[in-house]
Amino acid sequence: NAILGAITGTLPSAVGITGKIYILKKVDVSANAFNVASTGGQTFDGQASPYSLTIANETLAVQSDGANWIILWHF
Repeated sequence: NAILGAITGTLPSAVGITGKIYILKKVDVSANAFNVASTGGQTFDGQASPYSLTIANETLAVQSDGANWIILWHF
């Protein structure tokens, strides 16, 4: 919940958890960002971390490919 200010959640390393899926959702209505960070320079579909969710109920699903994070959906 980013109602009091922007927050960052950090995913675990994608290494060694191939196929693992995480679904993340911004649940508040504030203008503050919920930033999703990766570790060790890992990327989201080739884009650098963090990935920002800024709209109420915005949802991001990512899956480990064993080295980085693949975005399955973002809405």
